[in-house]
Formats: sequence, C-alpha cells, structure tokens
Amino acid sequence: MKHNKINTFIFGIILMLGMLLNSGCTTWCPWKTTEVEEETVTTTEERAVETKKAVVQTTSGYGPSYTTYDKKGVTYKRGSMAFPTGNLSSSTVLLEKSFPAEVMVGQRYNYRYTVKNLLDYPITNVELKDIVKNNFDVSKSKPAADSVNGNEAVWLIGDMAAGEKKTIIVYGSSAEEGMTTSCGIVTFNPILCEGIKVVKANLELVKQSPKLVTICDNIPYSFKVRNSGSSRLTDVIVTDPLPKGIQTLDGKTSLKFDAGTLEPGESKDFNAEVRATSTGKFENTAKASCAQGVEAEDSSVVVVKAPALALSCDAPKERFIGRPVSVCFNISNTGNTSAKNTVVTMPLPSGASFQGATAGGRLEGENIIWDIGSLPAEGNREVCANFTGAQAGKLRFKASATADCAEPTSSTCRTKVVGIPAILLEVIDLEDPIEVGATQTYEITVTNQGSAPATGVKITCEIENAQSYVSTSGATSATNEGSKIMLAPVKSIAPKEKVAWRIIVKAVESGDIRFHVSMESDQISRPVSETEATNQY
Repeated sequence: MKHNKINTFIFGIILMLGMLLNSGCTTWCPWKTTEVEEETVTTTEERAVETKKAVVQTTSGYGPSYTTYDKKGVTYKRGSMAFPTGNLSSSTVLLEKSFPAEVMVGQRYNYRYTVKNLLDYPITNVELKDIVKNNFDVSKSKPAADSVNGNEAVWLIGDMAAGEKKTIIVYGSSAEEGMTTSCGIVTFNPILCEGIKVVKANLELVKQSPKLVTICDNIPYSFKVRNSGSSRLTDVIVTDPLPKGIQTLDGKTSLKFDAGTLEPGESKDFNAEVRATSTGKFENTAKASCAQGVEAEDSSVVVVKAPALALSCDAPKERFIGRPVSVCFNISNTGNTSAKNTVVTMPLPSGASFQGATAGGRLEGENIIWDIGSLPAEGNREVCANFTGAQAGKLRFKASATADCAEPTSSTCRTKVVGIPAILLEVIDLEDPIEVGATQTYEITVTNQGSAPATGVKITCEIENAQSYVSTSGATSATNEGSKIMLAPVKSIAPKEKVAWRIIVKAVESGDIRFHVSMESDQISRPVSETEATNQY
C-alpha cells in the first residue's frame, strides 16, 4: 500500500513536467536547457548595408524603421529605433534588433540587440530593457542580464564612448503557433564632461660660485632659475643680498635679476662678478620669487684667501774696508695661500762692490734680483748677496719683495765699514857718531799705513843724562820736562799720511847713548816704542 502511494507521487510529478514542457512559457524561463541555437544575424558587411538602409528610412521622420534580408533561404528582419526622439538626426542612441521573420513551434532561435552611441561624446548609465510580452521561452542571453523581473530583463551597459557599440543576444523558443513579441527599450543619461587642467606652480634656483679664490680675484656668480612646475610663472625675480666683505665691482651690496615670465620647463641664466674686500669664509643665499607665490632659494660658499709677505734683513754691524760683507734677506709668506711669482729686489748699495749672490740671484743693471717663484703659505726662503766695502762709511742694504695678490714689503739693514789703522813709528839720528859738545838731530816720523785715520797720536821722547835738550820742530810743538820731551798730540793722521818732528839735543858726555821714543793713539791699546842708539865721543 505504501509503495503504491510513492509510485502515484512520482507519476504526478512526471505528468506535471510534461504539461509544462508542452504548454510553452510567456515569461523568462532561465531554467530551460535546450541547446539548439542558430545565429540569425548577418555578416558585418551585410549589417553595414542594412543599417545604412535603416538610417535612410528614419532620417525623414519619427519612429522605428525596418528592413528585410535573406540568408541561406531564411528571411530576417532588422528593426531600428533612435532614442530619445525617434529621429536619428536628433537622437543619442540607435537601438537595432535583428530577428527571424518566422520560426517553427519549439524551434530554438535568437534575436540580437545592438546599442550604438550616435554622438561624438560619451554617454553614461546606458541601460537596455527587454520586455517579452508572450509566447517566448528564454533559455539564456549573452551577456547574462543584470536583473530579471517576471517578463523583463535588464542589462546595465554603463558608460559608452563616442560611436561605441554594444551587442546583446537573447536565445529561446516559442511553444505555440501565433505571434511572439519582445520589446527593447534604451535609457541613458547624457553627460557633459569638461576637463579642467590642474597645474602646479614650482620654482627652482641653482646658484654656483668657486669654492676658493684669492682676494685679488673677481668672484664669478652664476644663477639658473627654472620653472619646474606645470603652471606659467610671471614676475620672476632673483635677488641675492651679498654678505659683509663681498660687493659688486661697482660697490653695491646686493644683486637683482628680472627673469620676467617663465613657461613650464623654461629656465633663464644670469651671471655676475663680485669681489672680496677681506679674507674669510663667505656664505649667502639667493632667492627666487614670482607673482604666483612660490619661492626657491640656494646658497653658495666661497673662501677668500690671501698671501702675505714678510721680509727681514741681516747684515754685520761692522766690517773693515776691503773685507767681505754678506747681507741676507729672509722672505716668508705669512698668509693662508701661496704667493705666486714672488720676487726679491735689492739695489746695489753705494760704496760696496758686488761679489755674488746665493739662491740664483742675478745682477740686472743696478739691481740684484731673486726669482723665488711660488712661496707656499707659511713657507720661507733665504737669499744672500756678498760685497766688499771700498771705503769707510755705512753700507745701506734695502730690498723689497713682491708677489701676485700680495702687498709689497721691504726691509733695510746697515753695515758700518771702518778702516784698520796701522801706524809706523820711525826714529833715526842724522849723524852718528858725534863729538861731545856737538849737537845731534833725531828725526821722528809717524806714518799711517792703514785704511783708517789715526787719531790722538801722542809722542813722548826720553833722553839720557849724557844729552841735553835743545829744540823741537815739526808737526806739533814740544814741552820739555827734565829728561822728557813731550810732543803735542796730532788730532788725525789720514791713511798713508806722514807727520814728522826733529828734536835737537847736545852731547855733554861720551858714551853709548839711547834715545827712547814712545807713541800712543786712539786706535792702539798699548804704546809703541822705538829706540835709536848714538855713539858720543
């Protein structure tokens, strides 16, 4: 009994399925699985021809237009409708539907929608709705509908570019004899899209200068201002306030350049020369600005150095005439950079005879010249010259030193040249022997054989008891005090000059007599003595 009930239930289900399969469907039936599908559209070339025919038919009025064509013995129709006005010339979207003119009951077939944007501009939110009114059983569509509600299917096509086409194919069959009708509706939103260019203002500035110069060099500055953004820049100005110790060649303390207008990517270059008034490290920042409010800046650092010369002189304080005199100069660079093309020059001193020089010194005309070349910072060199003093007096040695980018300097020293006094004392008797009672004449001669004057020459004579003083004649007067005869001093005896005296004495006793003479002067520290022997009989 139980088995009979189950069998009756299964038989009922089968009977219901059969009735449904034979009755047809007037709404969407996505669960049908019939795979008999036949492409019922024309080729691309045929569609182009037929679409053109449709366009000709619809340009003159409102409403859909149709065209008929055959393919492989089957008649097809294509309907065209322009949305939203129904007139192709004033509409936005053209909807075409290709379908067979006749089909057999239960035969699988399809129809195709083509949606085309007629504008030269994009449209948005495009939507196709297919409404099946009766006698069509849908098996599937390509692409699948975005939504199905009863007998309505909707495809959300979305945005369409200018002239773009979209195609949708619906597959199915009709279960009953008669007419089957489906309607296509296109909706869309016109869209007005305008591009607004968004630009960025940006400015770049590059400033360059040498890193190291000397104080006598001009300092070149270069500036490059560039529009590195996408916006046009106007009233572009570059300013550069100079630091203390730097100024333009005409004495100004700042630089300013007008770059005017810069297009995106455009740049302009500016150059200037400045000079330093002191040594040191100088850093300053240049700035670029424009009417759009953006700014840029860049800095540069330059170190300014300078050589500084110092010269010292060394010579003996005193030298005798004819003896060598060596004078030396020490040239040094007390600055913080090399002194290039350093030269020491010394004029020949008056009263001296040049004998030669060290360190490559050469005589040019009346000057002795030493080419030192490049003298490094904190470096020094010694140069010397040799002379002989030709006459007594003072030798003045003055040299000067010069170098590129350095203040000249000089130094002076002196040497006193003195002579050598050499005094010769000579005493002779004019007669020898003499008789007692006769007179004897002694001649005293003082000769300056040296090169310096002999000063304060003083002669003292001494006689023995066998003689008596009579008289004196000659260079100076005499004073007699007993056995001593004192001659008045001679103030100066020039080199090679002679002075003489004659002293007369009387022989009063016989004997081997000695006449003693003593000489003193400012130039000798010990007296010079001379004795003359006389035989009295």
